[in-house]
Amino acid sequence: MQCCQCTIIFIELMEVFLDKVTPNNIEGLDALRQYLHRMVTCLDGEILAMLPAICNKYLDVGLDLKVMHDFLILLQQIFGKFKKRLLEIGLNIPALFDILWAAQRTSVDTCNESHVKDMVYYNRAFLQTILSILTHDLTVMLTDCGVEFLNKIADSLISFMSLNDVPTQRLTFQIISKLFLKLSNDGSVACIEFLWEKAVCGALQTPLNGNHDLTDAQCILLQHEIYVCLQTLRSCSLERFDQCLQLFLPAHFARNFCQCISSYKGKQLEKALDTQYAQLRRMKADTIAQ
Repeated sequence: MQCCQCTIIFIELMEVFLDKVTPNNIEGLDALRQYLHRMVTCLDGEILAMLPAICNKYLDVGLDLKVMHDFLILLQQIFGKFKKRLLEIGLNIPALFDILWAAQRTSVDTCNESHVKDMVYYNRAFLQTILSILTHDLTVMLTDCGVEFLNKIADSLISFMSLNDVPTQRLTFQIISKLFLKLSNDGSVACIEFLWEKAVCGALQTPLNGNHDLTDAQCILLQHEIYVCLQTLRSCSLERFDQCLQLFLPAHFARNFCQCISSYKGKQLEKALDTQYAQLRRMKADTIAQ
């Protein structure tokens, strides 16, 4: 773009788009988004100063799940390309997430398959955006918003752990693993204090749910992610992790889980924990039968 001396004219065109496209013009917003995907690819730092205005344009749309889903995909591209340079431009992260959470609270007609799918895909894009922030070392975007904001992030993750959508659950446990690693490593572990017990409980209980099908490839991937998450949680605080195991599992299972996670890695760990879960399922089935 710079070599052919087109940068200035394309930025001017972008400013025209941003000024003229209104929140109720869905077709215009979609065209703008496609244009922005190309500009993020073609331009470098020249587009950074305009990113707050771009975000604000889509935040004005608010509760349209399809528009916000597509915007989140664009946002992930932006995070992936510019990484820490984004920390200097003043993106309003609390305002962004307030709109995202508001969209999640919109009522969905469960009889309308299209609306249900829109919400499922939106939730996945929401989680992929958080994962992108963590993956590209932008965690400070979240921590700078304060403990109350992180509490809301945690509440979202907790709700997604039990959602009946396996890819969403898998993303959730990926995020929990990265969140604990990042915040433990930078000394901000107090910020995730509220998530400890619920994260361990969710990781332990999800493979025991009735809709967890061990013959389904997605469920197998989810179970792998859960095992990674359990290892991560234990690495952050051995004592706290063991306390949580004792809180949520029968004593002998708590000891066995602890021994498996401390003694094995990789496929050996998965095989050992698979055995423990098989025994837990049988015990649960026997209890129900009685």
